[in-house]
Parts: sequence; structure tokens; C-alpha cells
Amino acid sequence: MEKIIYFYALISVAVFGCKNNNMRMAKACKTGNLNEVAMMISSGVDINSKDEYGQTPLIIASFEGQYDIAKLLIKSGAEINCQTVKGCTALMLASWYNHPDIVELLIQRGADTELGDSSANTPLCMASFNGHINVVRILLKNNANVNAVNNDNWTPLIFASQASKVEVVKALLDRQANVNVITSRHFTALDVSSDTAISSMLQEHGAKKVKGAMTH
Repeated sequence: MEKIIYFYALISVAVFGCKNNNMRMAKACKTGNLNEVAMMISSGVDINSKDEYGQTPLIIASFEGQYDIAKLLIKSGAEINCQTVKGCTALMLASWYNHPDIVELLIQRGADTELGDSSANTPLCMASFNGHINVVRILLKNNANVNAVNNDNWTPLIFASQASKVEVVKALLDRQANVNVITSRHFTALDVSSDTAISSMLQEHGAKKVKGAMTH
């Protein structure tokens, strides 16, 4: 009986120690403590461990904009395309939070530009919606699918048009984005646009409205 109790006590200590290390690593990645991250990597901490949200250290560093830490984690063997419980990758979150340097780094190291989250939103969809033109340009330069669709059949162009992101719309059109994709609720990019400059650009490229489209 004493042996069993001792065995379970050892397991508890190991689990607690592992959780504590993971929390320390997450905090160091979040706050940009490069020395702490380097020390923990040297001590053998699992750099691909996930928190309750499915976030790895690389994912945390990427959405926090911690370039040097992201670079160190990748060099140390971090998995590039791990996904959170909602399907987000480091590349998606770096794109959402507008960290073009990290976006470029991740792509250079093999990040998948076409992976989508749980709603099938790709990094280009996310950057387009937020108007992050530098991220959009990097993704397009690296052949991200300009006509990728999510679960509701929204494309990057529809996102950018709805959000009135003029520069992004122009960049997408320059890459021959399809202007007449119809969403699952029967919108096109022109239907959701409330910006006159964007509407004019779309029409110049042959955009049409869907008869009876719902208002946005």
C-alpha cells in the first residue's frame, strides 16, 4: 500500500512540475523573456506542449509579436503547423495580429498558408478582414490562395470589401481575385461593400450584385 501511495505521489509531482514549466514557458513567450525561454529549452522543456486552449509556445510568441523567441523556438524544433482547439496556427494568429516579420519567418520555415481554422478561415482571410496590407502582400507573394473560401463561402476579397479595406481590395484584385463569388447567404463582394471606391474597383473588374441579396 505504501508503495502505491509513493508511486502516485511521484506521478503527482511530475505532473505538477510539467504544468509549472509549461506555464513558465508560456509566460516567458508572452512577455518576451528570451533568456528564460532559452534556459528552459536547454533544460529539456517540451516546446510543443499545449495549454488548455491548445496554444504552443510558438503560437503564443507569434500572436504576441515576439520575433526572436519565435525564431529560437523554430530553430529548436517547434512544430510550425500546430493548431489550437479552434484550429488556429501560429501563422493565422501572426496574420490576425499584424506581425509581418513573423509571418515571413513562419512561411520561410514551412508554415502552411492554406490551413484554415475551425471555420476554414485562412491567414489571408484574417489579414484581409483586418486590413493588414503588409501581411496580405507577404501571403500573396508566397502564393496564398487568393480565392480561398471559408465555411460560409467568404473569400479574402469579400472580407476586405465588407470591412472597407481599400488597399487590401486593390492588392487582391491585382492578383485576379474572383469578384463574383457568392456566399452561402447570397452576397457578393459588391453586395457587402459600403465604400464607393471599393465598389467602383469591383465594378471595373466585372463585379455584380446578387438579385435579392440581403443587406449587410
